[in-house]
Amino acid sequence: MKKDVCRKARRTLLDHVELSGKRVLEVGCGEGNTTQSLIECAREVVAIDPDFAALNKAKNNCLKASYVSCEGETLPFGNSSFDVVIFTYSLHHIPVPLMGQALKEASRVTRPKGKMAVLEPVGGGSFVEAWRMLKPYEDQERQAAQEALRKLEGWTVNDDVFFKVIFELESVEEFRQQICGQNEGEITDNLKKFLDDYKKDGEKIMLEAERRMCILSRG
Repeated sequence: MKKDVCRKARRTLLDHVELSGKRVLEVGCGEGNTTQSLIECAREVVAIDPDFAALNKAKNNCLKASYVSCEGETLPFGNSSFDVVIFTYSLHHIPVPLMGQALKEASRVTRPKGKMAVLEPVGGGSFVEAWRMLKPYEDQERQAAQEALRKLEGWTVNDDVFFKVIFELESVEEFRQQICGQNEGEITDNLKKFLDDYKKDGEKIMLEAERRMCILSRG
């Protein structure tokens, strides 16, 4: 389901940030889907996530990276430790009052000529339409994340790039679990009908989602 999402994010990232020979920190690695793409390009990748279960899966998915269990707002790294810091669809998951602190921590561990890249979801596309049929979308959190970026002192958003990714799903149940987890979310007839309209050749469900990447540098 996530391969296209990771490939497209990597291509977009590489168009705007040089990773070759760089030491990279990934904030919010989840199960390591994007981590694998990063390690193929960077000299070293350190990936963090507060979710132990997800982190263990990430370790199995990408053996070459280093992993640390911690929160984004309390990074256990020294000043100027990384060339690039990447938030992988994670900033909007940090509690709103702590988003600014997480960005300050990222700033602290980024080298003077380093960059930050913040990948975030956008509210458009058939994927989000289907999401809203299961539960509320993360509109307030996404808006707060963008506001926190603009308020980060000493940094400028040089590029604000929008791109689209395709989620490929085997079934309605897979979509429900992806959005809600094992035991939540009701699959309604409306949701089934909606997803049926996006089946390719009557088989896999293909949903489009909009994504955004903000590239920041000091100044």
